[in-house]
Amino acid sequence: MNGLHEQVDDSVSSQRLLKKATEDEVIEDEFNIHSTVGLVSALLLSCLASTVSDSKDLKDFAEERDRRWELQDDGVSIFDVYQALIFVSMSCNVLAIMTSIARLIAFQRVAKSNAPEFQEMMAAGRAGWCAGALPVVAMAVGVISYIFVMLIQGYLVMKVRTLQFCIATITVCSFLWGAHESWIFRAKRAVNHPELVNLSCASEYEVLECCESE
Repeated sequence: MNGLHEQVDDSVSSQRLLKKATEDEVIEDEFNIHSTVGLVSALLLSCLASTVSDSKDLKDFAEERDRRWELQDDGVSIFDVYQALIFVSMSCNVLAIMTSIARLIAFQRVAKSNAPEFQEMMAAGRAGWCAGALPVVAMAVGVISYIFVMLIQGYLVMKVRTLQFCIATITVCSFLWGAHESWIFRAKRAVNHPELVNLSCASEYEVLECCESE
């Protein structure tokens, strides 16, 4: 009987430890992800705040480029595009900060024992999926629009060769970023869905066998 009671106690304690580990993981994931999103967006916002006030100094450069490319007759101004992209980037970064803070506050106001259930309820359905992805997507749009702001600024003030070098640098960085994200995606799939990796390896092995037999 004592052995049976010890097994029951061990089972109960292991379940409690597993539940606590799950709760801690949920809280840490939410905090780490959304605090990072808020920090990146706040840094970009601080850079863009000075860009708005300094953009007036670029107006003369923009008017010269507009005359060169004959854009004034069409009512299009590169300076207007530049300021609009600044506004888009600032708006997206503010949205990312506010939604990240809202999620952090929401999880702090929920009991730690209810954190996993609360996360599942927030992620339920398409609306939940969109709400969960909104901070990261807003940050991504803010970063991409900020890159376009940098390119237009370079187009206005840089020489052609310098601008070409900058575009080449951004292209190389984008390629490296894409390769890095692809490697992370493969590693995540190998950990979270090993059956897919095994199936892929089996398919490749069958193809090799067919080639060798031929």
